Amino acid sequence: MRILILPFCCMVGIFAVSTFSQRIYEVTGAKWLTDPVVSNLLHIPVFGVLAFVWVSSLLKLNAQRPFMLASAFTIGYGIILELSQVFIPGRVASVTDVGLGAVGVAVALGLFLPSTRLH
Repeated sequence: MRILILPFCCMVGIFAVSTFSQRIYEVTGAKWLTDPVVSNLLHIPVFGVLAFVWVSSLLKLNAQRPFMLASAFTIGYGIILELSQVFIPGRVASVTDVGLGAVGVAVALGLFLPSTRLH
């Protein structure tokens, strides 16, 4: 089950960053991350990478329907993260963020799918 370490580590990293209050970005000099457009659009590559890592791990495990499982795990995790942000000062839950994360999942898995059909 060592194959699953990478997706879970990615999830922990995403959770850690999602729990930062806006203040930490100002203190660290990464204030550009507080721009709503930038922070919203970052959901696309972040959740795309997570979906890619999930599907790669699931394919190595010979899981049935790895693309469906990777999508469900990644989008479900995005929903849980958004709901958890209700309890973090300066953060809000957003359906838009979940939607942008789903776009990232679709793009990543859409790019990855043709390479799996060649083998």
